[in-house]
Amino acid sequence: MLLHEQLMSLPHWLRGKGPAPAGLKPERLAVYQELVNNNIASFIDVTFPITRSLLSEALWLELKQQFVCKAYCHSPFFYDISRQFMDWVLSLEHSELVNLPWLAELLHVEWMELAVELAPDVATSKPSPSINLYQGGDPLIAPAVPVWVLAYQWPVHRWHKDHSDFEHSPTFLLVYRHQETLSSMQAELTASEACLWDILVNNQSEGMHFSELLTRCSALLPEALALTEPQAKSCLERRQLEGLALSIC
Repeated sequence: MLLHEQLMSLPHWLRGKGPAPAGLKPERLAVYQELVNNNIASFIDVTFPITRSLLSEALWLELKQQFVCKAYCHSPFFYDISRQFMDWVLSLEHSELVNLPWLAELLHVEWMELAVELAPDVATSKPSPSINLYQGGDPLIAPAVPVWVLAYQWPVHRWHKDHSDFEHSPTFLLVYRHQETLSSMQAELTASEACLWDILVNNQSEGMHFSELLTRCSALLPEALALTEPQAKSCLERRQLEGLALSIC
């Protein structure tokens, strides 16, 4: 068998869709198969430790094995394996998964830690070290680090290994990269705060003047939830103290 034919037949064999390549010793093929499976499994396990702990060991192993056999990854980057595993699992109509309404959100919030780590730096002016920048004037504000506003139907970011309280509770979450430690950070938000940050994040590239930010937020919220100017300032200052760097001009 030609080398090209061996290389073409090898992935089919690994997926269980064809015979082993001719001319290769079974013990060598076994080593290669173990390396491939272990490498893929390690990327998945390290990204989704909570999900793994909440599913049965047999089901988790089955999902990883079926992913290798049936899924088609279109990205050449190893760090995309976890995202593609998540997308593939959520496309399944598996009898043991259909009764887990929180699964998509738990997978997503765990994957976000990797997304935060890999997100490109934000091209803004130098972050301001001061938190007293909202006293007077109308500063132009923009996040200086990667940041997301997420809405979940379940408080999945609080869950841990062996978690058992699957209570439905809509949650707004601010996820960002800490300016100094570069670690992934999470903060729960009220609906009003989520609106404020969502507007700011969606205008991250050009920034937004504080007055416009407050006006647009007030237009979207019912009167009972509208933020006053001091409340909006406090919201921004508090997150800045917690490591969410802001560029303020």
